[in-house]
Amino acid sequence: MLFRSALALTFPIVLTTAYLGDPDNGAVLSGYMGSLLLGGAYLGVTELMSAITRNQIIAFIISVVVCFFLILCGWEPVTQFLVNHLPDGVVNLVKGLSTWYHFLAFQRGVIDLRDLLYFGSVIGFSLFATSVVLRGVHYIGYGDKFDESKLHKHEQGTFFNEPAKTAHFGMTKSEGAILYFYGHGPTGSTALEKLLAGDRK
Repeated sequence: MLFRSALALTFPIVLTTAYLGDPDNGAVLSGYMGSLLLGGAYLGVTELMSAITRNQIIAFIISVVVCFFLILCGWEPVTQFLVNHLPDGVVNLVKGLSTWYHFLAFQRGVIDLRDLLYFGSVIGFSLFATSVVLRGVHYIGYGDKFDESKLHKHEQGTFFNEPAKTAHFGMTKSEGAILYFYGHGPTGSTALEKLLAGDRK
């Protein structure tokens, strides 16, 4: 959303250029389309890196490296270097991985189906892989005693609240789950083993 808003803020430049000159509107529109696809690809990659790693600083560093590689492998000095040392098939494969290489056609006002498929594949794969990484089910129930019959199922992307001064219990099954908690204290937790130990006494 922020990326689209930032891109929309550049539109007055287009209006000013159209007022003062005679720009190629087709190239302008294709440039905006390419920018949206390029931003979507980078956002998809960074979202995947964030899902893979639990530390957001590490996720940021890995994302920068991956996105930089996707630019660099299509940069002309790099491709010229590869041409002198690798077969043409390998060079074309490396070049085909580059976001910059596929974005250049949009800059020229050309909308190529291959470029659309490339960006669509990067975005689609990143989102699919992110959903696989984050896939999980968490079960939560309320009460002082663990009772599996009282558990409520929460799948990925869902939210639940913890009422004040109300004991709750939760569990995951074989698929596991990653939970993020936000709130204000005071709060506390007691391991189920301690509760069971207390019951045995």
